Amino acid sequence: MATKPAPPRPVPRLYLATPEVDDPSPLVASLPGLLAAADVAAGQRAFAHRARMNALASKGEWETGLEKKVA
Repeated sequence: MATKPAPPRPVPRLYLATPEVDDPSPLVASLPGLLAAADVAAGQRAFAHRARMNALASKGEWETGLEKKVA
């Protein structure tokens, strides 16, 4: 019996978390400049590292020394 191929991965998306605002137009206007200045790849690496550390912690396998091994 053949195994099914894995479904394609979704396209990566960037999510921004901001405080609630009454008028988002100033944020919208500044967004292109903010994104141009942001190191999105570094943010993704930091997020992935934090996810790995949280996974290890949930299994009781986290150690302080692992924090310094950022990929």
